[in-house]
Amino acid sequence: LQNSVPLIGADNTWKLLDSNGGNITGKNISIAIIDTGVDYTHPDLGGCLGSSCKVVGGYDFVNNDNNPMDDHGHGTHVAATAAGNGTLKGVAPDAKIYGYKVLSSGGWGYWSWVISGIERATDPNNDGNFSDHVNIISMSLGGGGDEDDLVSQAADKAVDRGVIVVVAAGNSGAGENAIGSPGSSRKSITVAASDKNDAIASFSSRGPTPKRNVKPDLTAPGVSICAAQWDSWLDSRHCYDAKHISISGTSMATPHVSGAAALLLQANSSFKPEMIKSALMITANNISSSVWAQGSGRINLTRALSTSILTYPQSISFGQISSSNTTAKLTIQNLNNANLTFNISAGLV
Repeated sequence: LQNSVPLIGADNTWKLLDSNGGNITGKNISIAIIDTGVDYTHPDLGGCLGSSCKVVGGYDFVNNDNNPMDDHGHGTHVAATAAGNGTLKGVAPDAKIYGYKVLSSGGWGYWSWVISGIERATDPNNDGNFSDHVNIISMSLGGGGDEDDLVSQAADKAVDRGVIVVVAAGNSGAGENAIGSPGSSRKSITVAASDKNDAIASFSSRGPTPKRNVKPDLTAPGVSICAAQWDSWLDSRHCYDAKHISISGTSMATPHVSGAAALLLQANSSFKPEMIKSALMITANNISSSVWAQGSGRINLTRALSTSILTYPQSISFGQISSSNTTAKLTIQNLNNANLTFNISAGLV
């Protein structure tokens, strides 16, 4: 985090002010970590569980109780990357966290648990009213499937309810169609991994999706990320001190984007999920890799905060075309008063 947070421009964003005069640090924004749980006793994650704590709530769908304590470590590292605030700071250090444990101590889980976590994040008090939904869902998990399976549908439904959904592309490498579910979901933000030199990680899954849609959407740092460790066992991957560990994966890239979305949402409280997705994608740094590897590029918060346009949809794929008169509709929203001129072209990849 010492390197990756400045790389995406988060630390400079903290110095800026929102419309209420507060620093843009993720304040009043909630992020649901759907993972192995969250060790809320870790000093970077507040040390407690409850409404006055950093980890304000959650649920354990593995053991069916209200205690989302991590017993694996993965979710704790993800949560701290998105919103840790202690010895090391995550991307959005003042954001609140909901922990939804859908993966076991061995790191596996049933799709039904994952879907339950997604649905609960859209209705944290489980009363059937979705107005209290979290702002952002962060899912550093995945498996086989496509954009029309039940998990991807659940992710898309969460977006329809007003939640920004951020998902890992996966760690299956350069094989075509390596992105499974829910990374293939159409409305989520699917994240590839890059290193500190803006090179795509060899393990990062490449697109397109099984149904030929453009994924991943963008890229974030995901190689040797130093963040909170669930327990204090001795490990050669310790970084900074015994309470932190260095891990690589698109799992680590994903919470960088979740935290970035939190900062961007605090700065633009009226933005809908598709607007946040567009702002992050359209301003990303092209890191000279294939669209199937990098999406639109590595996120750049400084540029995202000052974008003058948004697009709907955020990316277009014509699929496999058999004629020259294939068409698609693109809407461009001008956020400023100045006239803008665009030259638009489509190409083969």
